[in-house]
Formats: sequence, C-alpha cells, structure tokens
Amino acid sequence: MVGWRSSRRPNWPGLPLPLWWLWRAAQAWVEAGLPLEQGATHMAGEADDVVLSARERNQDREAAMREYLEWEINLVNDMASDDDHRFQVAVG
Repeated sequence: MVGWRSSRRPNWPGLPLPLWWLWRAAQAWVEAGLPLEQGATHMAGEADDVVLSARERNQDREAAMREYLEWEINLVNDMASDDDHRFQVAVG
C-alpha cells in the first residue's frame, strides 16, 4: 500500500472510511514493530490464475513470447465474434 510509513491520511480522493480504517490499522501494526507477511502465505488455495510473462520464464523465452502473441491475436479475433463484451474492436 502507498503511504505505509506516513502518519497522515493518504490523499486518495473518495477513499471510503472502511478502507481508511484498514490502512490505519495496518500502519499501526507496522509502527508496533509486528511482522508483516511476505509473499503468498496463508492462501485459501493454490494460485491457479498466475502466468509468468515471457521474460520472467527461465526457459525458452522466444517460444513463450510467440505463445503470448498468438494468444493476443486470438483474443482480438474472439472479441470480434463475441457479442457479450463492452469493447469495440478497432479494425484496420
């Protein structure tokens, strides 16, 4: 979160009061010297929606980039044939 170490309310327009209290409670936790979790700990289940980018993969980055570009092109084609979205596909 932005502003962990700041004692004043973050300047986020329209920040709802419950989020302000959450931010302040987390800040108080840090100020008390209590530890924060690092990484994906105490997850309800294994993350199944994480995909590393081509440059984050350790092997065969070129194949990973080609796979991504193929997915990207197919996404545009899928959107063009799908009438259940709110995007307009630019043609040309």
